[in-house]
Amino acid sequence: MTIPFRYFPYLVQQLVMDHMDFIDVFSLYFASEKSKTLVKSFFNRQECELIYDLDTVKPRILINKRKSLENYHYKTRNQVAIVPKLHAWKHVYLFCSFMTIETEQFQITVESCDDMYKGLMRFVRELFPKIHFSFEFGPSPLEVIRRNMRIAKALNVPIERVKIGGKYWWKETIKEKRMRACLKEYSDVKTLIVNVSPSDFQYDFQTNPPFKFDLFKLSAARWVTKDHLINLFLGCKKVYLRDYRGMSYTELELMEICEKWLEAPETQYLGIQFSQSFSEGIGKLPGAVPLREANADYPCFGHRMKLDPGKGYMMKKADGTPAIVYHDRSNIVFRTDFENAVVDGTF
Repeated sequence: MTIPFRYFPYLVQQLVMDHMDFIDVFSLYFASEKSKTLVKSFFNRQECELIYDLDTVKPRILINKRKSLENYHYKTRNQVAIVPKLHAWKHVYLFCSFMTIETEQFQITVESCDDMYKGLMRFVRELFPKIHFSFEFGPSPLEVIRRNMRIAKALNVPIERVKIGGKYWWKETIKEKRMRACLKEYSDVKTLIVNVSPSDFQYDFQTNPPFKFDLFKLSAARWVTKDHLINLFLGCKKVYLRDYRGMSYTELELMEICEKWLEAPETQYLGIQFSQSFSEGIGKLPGAVPLREANADYPCFGHRMKLDPGKGYMMKKADGTPAIVYHDRSNIVFRTDFENAVVDGTF
């Protein structure tokens, strides 16, 4: 015997919707006024992420369930694309599932709006009180970036992540004004990813405040000297620096970077990629014990590391937190997020 969905107890309805494909929950929202009220209560407790992706041929907005970010298969069922279009002289929002991104599944007509993406962000904000915004700006001009950031702040939505630069970052260039604006104007986002930098970029670490990001990824980072790194980056929780031309620090500079990183309580991870050098002098720092093995994720992808002699050390940060420093392939890594370390000697 089939039981209509509306006859289920409220908690059962919420549990069922939690296991439905996200696109089907949206279709239920627009089915009737009663179902709209029910789904709205479901949306009220969802911590979702809006991704405004301009790094594509056609800009699109994606809605992700937060937990779907951890699993690709789950993500395919829990991501919805919403595309604003002008259809038959009417403004409409097309709703598509992740798997049928180019296939319309259903649409709704909306009031006329000079900026349909602005209207769409407002629409999503009203649906999801706990939503966060993320922007994939790609090579967008500075005025486009600033306009969308202003819209998000006007809607009083936390900005989770901003990504500047396209997929082929090593082929792109960026003007110094745009680069400087990225570093100065987006200091309140949690994650900043900058995939390009001017080849001759200059940034004064004495007159600019230190960064405070949860995660900061910077490509084309050769302009980051030892003094830049120590004075600007060690207030972030996690930092990834890379440059396809190679990052160059002397042995004494790496030792000083290590000492300052150990003194910085905020920084949990510092990765310097595409660096061919590793300071053996790090092993001479007070409390350093040779490291043989440890479990850690990126850049080892969860595998157990086995290090050659002189390639890794275990030590303690100033607040007593255990830490490891090691050279893996072409990466020098300083981190506190590891497990099951094996050392030579007593730690």
